[in-house]
Order: sequence, then structure tokens, then C-alpha cells
Amino acid sequence: MMARYIARIALTGIVLLFAGAAFAADTPQGVDFRTFIPESISPEARAILEKYMPGAAAAMAAFPTLKTDADIEALHDKMEAVQIPAAEKAVKALGVSSIMGTLGGVGVLTTLPPNYVDDGTVLIRVHGGGWILGSARSTAGADAQMAILTGKRIVSVDYTVAPRGNWQTATSQVVAVYKAVLAKGYKPENVGIFGDSAGANIVPGAILKARDQGVPMPAAMLLISPCADLHLNGDTETTLRAADP
Repeated sequence: MMARYIARIALTGIVLLFAGAAFAADTPQGVDFRTFIPESISPEARAILEKYMPGAAAAMAAFPTLKTDADIEALHDKMEAVQIPAAEKAVKALGVSSIMGTLGGVGVLTTLPPNYVDDGTVLIRVHGGGWILGSARSTAGADAQMAILTGKRIVSVDYTVAPRGNWQTATSQVVAVYKAVLAKGYKPENVGIFGDSAGANIVPGAILKARDQGVPMPAAMLLISPCADLHLNGDTETTLRAADP
């Protein structure tokens, strides 16, 4: 069942994490980015890739060149204007309740499934977006899905994306939210933290920072398609770059 949860949330990430287009390039073998499907994958995976590739290719072609901080911020604001209404529509369709607030001085979006019963557990989420795009509000559809699938309270951290913030800002904000959750009476063994893409890079950084500060460790960490090796020279980066939607 958990594998199905992860697969569905990962598919949401494929749709939402448009920032990955910024790293587009041809493979060393000259295969055009996002047009190659490996022969070794399953028929089910092939069907998914074939479905998403046209949209990914269109997004690639339309992705602007970012040269300055102002360019990044303008793209962020433009994408938020598109993604927030879409996310609000998804949240409404799923029948969950979402409300913005603050924890530890950091903005958070709290999402509850229908007929929610508080069992003393909470899942903290850190959204993706290439460290420069996205927000808790514009990626709320993934929170809604996770709330539905798990029946849990989802607290999404509205961390400060670059260039207004940096990796220290983001990890510190996640730690602040986690500390605030514990201060509300939630036990570490009843807290999970998860993230996707860039968010899945921030999550372990934040947990290591919390550990170094002597904060009790959460019960679980889930990293969905993490951007973990920023040297960008690992095996999958080299061999499967063109197949990543």
C-alpha cells in the first residue's frame, strides 16, 4: 500500500515540478532530452512516460532563460499565478480542508482529510521546485493527495525560495516548524517528514541540522525523487537524463 502512496505522490511531482526543465541538455550520446524511453523499463512505466513526454517537451521549449535574480523572481510569481488556482481547484475536488498559518514563525499550510480524526500523528512536507519555484499554496494538490491516502494531518512548510532565501534559510525554516510541532505536544515518534525533488534535498539537510542541535529525531523520512547529488555526474544522471520527464 505504501508503494502505491509513493507512486501517486511521485506522479504529482512529475506534473508540478516544472523547474527541472532548467537543467535540460542532450545526453552525451546526442539523444534529444525528454524524447528517449529506455527499452529496459516496464510496460506500465513506458505508458506513463509516453503520456507525460509531450507536455514535458512543451514545457522545455517554453522555459525562459534565467540570467538574473529578477528573472527568477518574475518566473516564480508568474508560475504562482497559474499554479495556485489549479491547486485550489484540486484541493476543493478532493474535499480536504486547507488553511494557511504559521509555526515557529514560518508560514505553513495545514491540510486535513475529510472526516479527520486526530490520532496524534503529523506529516511535515517540504515542496519541490528547483529551489527557486513553488510554494505551499501552489503545490497544495500533493498535500491533499497525501492527506487522503494516509488520513493524516499534513503541514506543508512555506519556506523562502532562492534568491530571497538560500539552503541555510530553507533548512532552518523546516527545523523551526518541526520544533514548533514538537512544542505543540506531538511526539517525535509520531512525526514524519517528506519532500519531493528539491524538497527531498532540503529534508535530510534539515534533519541533520536538527540532530546537531540536539532535537529528537522524527520517526520517518520519505524522499521522493530527491535531488541529492548536485555534482550531476552519477550513473542515472548520465544514462537516464533523456528519459526523465
